[in-house]
Amino acid sequence: MGWSSTNAISCTGSGGVDTASEVWGPNAPSGTQTFTAPSPGTYTFDLSCGSPDNTLPNATAQSTVTVLGSASSPTVNVNINPTNVTEGQSLTVTWSSTNTGSRGASGGGANGSAWSGALATSGSVTQSATAVGTFTYTVECTGANQQVAQANSTVTVSNPSSPGTGKSGGGGGALDALLLAMLASICILRRWHV
Repeated sequence: MGWSSTNAISCTGSGGVDTASEVWGPNAPSGTQTFTAPSPGTYTFDLSCGSPDNTLPNATAQSTVTVLGSASSPTVNVNINPTNVTEGQSLTVTWSSTNTGSRGASGGGANGSAWSGALATSGSVTQSATAVGTFTYTVECTGANQQVAQANSTVTVSNPSSPGTGKSGGGGGALDALLLAMLASICILRRWHV
């Protein structure tokens, strides 16, 4: 704290960051003094300066300072459900954060497009998987103290399972044709014998 005065022989301060009744001084007509705030809050400093003429009243001044608490570090979480899907299936990306001033998305791509843009404090988005591969979705947050927090989650998209060829089913048409030919031959033989 700094102060200055004119036509004063000394100044006495009171209040401050410890207790409202604390007296600090006497001090020179002008100067500075350093204080350490013990906790967040609003503190008032009073200064009274005396004149060489005792018949004159003291001059007074007051100043108020607000001490803010240290900003909490930002936190962020990202989850994808499910983490393994096939093309055409849906996936949901969910995020939440605390102590953040801004949040941004990056990565993604399971739906064929990059995931980007500003995000709300928390939320979710559902996408339809259209691309095969492994994709990472990232959320980066910045706190009031300019600290950065980042989290990500990964999803794997695979091709749908191919339908079974089934050897027992394959060639059924040829087998049916052979049976029909055999039946036809039997009918012809029976008619010939008759």
